[in-house]
Amino acid sequence: MKEKILELIQQTHEKHKNAEEISDALGLDGAVQKEALLNALRELESEHKIIKNKKGNYVTLKEANLYVGNIQIKNKGFGFVTSSELPLDVYVAKEDTKGAFNGDTVLVKVQPKVKQDAKDSAKVIEIIKRNLDVVVGEVILHKEQYYLKNDDPIADVVFAINALNGAIVEHKVQAKVVEFQSDKKILVD
Repeated sequence: MKEKILELIQQTHEKHKNAEEISDALGLDGAVQKEALLNALRELESEHKIIKNKKGNYVTLKEANLYVGNIQIKNKGFGFVTSSELPLDVYVAKEDTKGAFNGDTVLVKVQPKVKQDAKDSAKVIEIIKRNLDVVVGEVILHKEQYYLKNDDPIADVVFAINALNGAIVEHKVQAKVVEFQSDKKILVD
């Protein structure tokens, strides 16, 4: 069913459709079929194939200027997103990275060009998949809490240590990421 829905949404880009209109276009009737449709729409959204716009209509990501890609963060904090759907890499300003790390898979919204000769720019809307599993740094103690001072100066993030596992202050350690608590705080073990 997902393939049929996606095909319908791609064909009707001039007239966006809500769930009821998609149901009618596919000839669905009955509560079971309509529930299956809603489940399929949710799956397509979670797979980042379609998005529900503010009017409640489903559109492809491309129609909404949204793209999935990988971000490369540079030393000054800005980045570039590469995507098979885009002809060129897209610039992302430091304040628009939403805490993404180098190599993260992200959903970006490409901004309309302000000037005709300007480069495309984008803003991270969602971090789909983190590319950070381990962190290397020095164990520090601050206000009775242990932290990891990251060796990577790009990451402007606090790494709170969950368990020392035998490490002591001023030791260089490799820690496993346990939880992304926010854009600025990560729990490591």
